[in-house]
Amino acid sequence: SVLSPPGGVLQLWKQVFLVAAPAAPNPLCVVRRDGQERFSSASSIGGLSSYGPDEIIYSDVSAHCIFRLHLFSLSIVRMAGSGSAGLRDGPWHTAQFRRPTGLACQPNAVFVCDSGNHCIRQLKVGVGGDLQVSIIAGAAVPGLGDGIASHCRFNSPTRIAFLTELQIVVSDTGNHRLRLLEHDTTRGVWRCRTLTGGQQKQAASGGYGGFRDGLASDSQFHHPIGLVVCPLGVLVADTGNACVRLLSPSLRTVRTVVMVCSPGLQMPTLVDICSAGEVGVASLSEDGELHILSMAGSWQDDNITLVSGKLVEFPLSGVCDQ
Repeated sequence: SVLSPPGGVLQLWKQVFLVAAPAAPNPLCVVRRDGQERFSSASSIGGLSSYGPDEIIYSDVSAHCIFRLHLFSLSIVRMAGSGSAGLRDGPWHTAQFRRPTGLACQPNAVFVCDSGNHCIRQLKVGVGGDLQVSIIAGAAVPGLGDGIASHCRFNSPTRIAFLTELQIVVSDTGNHRLRLLEHDTTRGVWRCRTLTGGQQKQAASGGYGGFRDGLASDSQFHHPIGLVVCPLGVLVADTGNACVRLLSPSLRTVRTVVMVCSPGLQMPTLVDICSAGEVGVASLSEDGELHILSMAGSWQDDNITLVSGKLVEFPLSGVCDQ
């Protein structure tokens, strides 16, 4: 079965807040730098992303909606979704999602991994000024297929990130692959292809995960979830293999950056760029607690060290060997 990812961990806003969501059905938390919780919602967070200087947007997998939260006033506004599970495009208030998870924002659009519907959706202001929801890739049934985005298939996509303005990387978690959506501006369509993970043994349920570094065409993953674009390429939380992998900027090679080896820490599900260029990795412990691994080092020589700590403990303490 596809693992349930924690919603996300975002960097400290103005050095004051850490925003995190441990794992569905746990709530969204806004935590002060000193570790004191300021706000906790009743939502089951599937994903979150920055949205403007003082706001975030987040997906609620149980309400099947997208919400917007102002970090200082703590006001919450429903951004899209009718509140009932389904698959329907159209105006924001009548559109339907099914367990939405990962989010990525552009100045004029928001992209959503609609995991339960096995597709990628877009939120964009329409001609009349209202926010409109539409499918840009995938269909309502799980599967595996590249090509024109309207014909391609995913299996529980969970995370999404922009590689360039016209290229989107997707964690196709159920298929144990990373996929790339590219916008053909000449024809006005999206196209999908597999970046890596294509050598998994296939089965009707979406295939069996594996572990292999090397050429991207030969590499294997096991339930990849979190991903983030960084100066060295694309960092991936390879959840089933309990490690963080790096897909090179050329998208041609994969290597393991670090194994999550701290006692009690398992299932890294989120990786994100934190302040000062450090990398944060969210990992669930054996007892279900969320921990943060902070990888500090030079991007140039890839000299990475790990420091681990629980979610609300600042500064992070303890050392994990690479």
